[in-house]
Amino acid sequence: MNSNVTTPKHRNTPRLRFPEFQGAWEEKPTKSFLKLSQITGSNGFDARKITVKLWGKGAIEKKESIKGSEQTKYYKRKAGQLIYSKLDFLNCAFAIIPQELDGFESTVDLPAFDFTGSISPEFALTRFVQRSFYEKFGSTADGSRKARRVHEDIFLDFQIALPTLPEQQKIAAFLTAVDAKIAAEQQRQALLQRYKKGVMQKLFTQTMRFTQDDGTPFPDWEEKRLGEVLKIGSGRDYQHLSKGSVPVYGTGGLMTYVDEWLYDGESVCIGRKGTIDKPQFLKGKFWTVDTLFYTHSYERVSAKFVLAIFQLINWKEHNEASGVPSLSKTTIKKIRVKIPHPTEQQKIADHLTALDTQITAATTHITTLQTFKKGLLQQLFV
Repeated sequence: MNSNVTTPKHRNTPRLRFPEFQGAWEEKPTKSFLKLSQITGSNGFDARKITVKLWGKGAIEKKESIKGSEQTKYYKRKAGQLIYSKLDFLNCAFAIIPQELDGFESTVDLPAFDFTGSISPEFALTRFVQRSFYEKFGSTADGSRKARRVHEDIFLDFQIALPTLPEQQKIAAFLTAVDAKIAAEQQRQALLQRYKKGVMQKLFTQTMRFTQDDGTPFPDWEEKRLGEVLKIGSGRDYQHLSKGSVPVYGTGGLMTYVDEWLYDGESVCIGRKGTIDKPQFLKGKFWTVDTLFYTHSYERVSAKFVLAIFQLINWKEHNEASGVPSLSKTTIKKIRVKIPHPTEQQKIADHLTALDTQITAATTHITTLQTFKKGLLQQLFV
């Protein structure tokens, strides 16, 4: 992006601009470029009547058929209209209706607006879904704390700063290009994850096998109980410990750092209570809280191979509670798994680790791009 970084001389001058644009942005009410659409609808049900859920950040989460009655009221909406959730305004739940949803009818009364005048719809939407937009106008919401809403007439009086249409279009096009990069990397990440899942299924059903270095097959896999190949340690409270450099993990991941450790080495952890289906691989000194088991003392099995086993186990099938999901050591120890020769284990683990490295790289790239976009949004808008 060729741009000039400047110190704003006016409160309506962004910090970051394309060099061909100058001057302060002009404050205008949203009604200067939005017109409330007249509600049209019908009773009953047909194939074009669907429900739409807004999920913040300009996203329409899904559409699905719903069954109505002769008394059910539906609201018709058109492609290109701006819609927002009055009840979810505090989460910036705005979207522009895509062409494939043109003419849909929904039981949800989502205010719909037509764009008028010199405005880039993409620019406007990008502004509306920013947290700073809510922070500026959130005080206008009324109702209870759990159901605070912003009505259409109030929304149309909001004042926002706008640049000229060419600048709006250039900003929108640039951010669209960034979004495309993020989407492409997310697709790549998803493909890698699906590929890894397929590879694991083939490896653990033994429809795909590695061979020894001399080309001969490895011995048959042996069936074992997990309790025969590893031991399970219990996490403990850490509140009595002092701050330090040893990470403390719970079922949700890293929590804090302390000055002592429960275990030092490679380990695969699994939730005892709460999140019981998200195994974690840890290495080095660490501490786990009492909701997270850790494994150790491996017999003819490596920690990396145990990670692969744990990723394939359907842990929810072993849930022992009707409320908060729970696992016990006894249950885990009884689970039967098939264990290959240690050298074949290593080949499998190395192959899966290589795939994990690619997935992690894609995840890091996505985070970097998202952070880059967040920084742009803070500087390209006023």
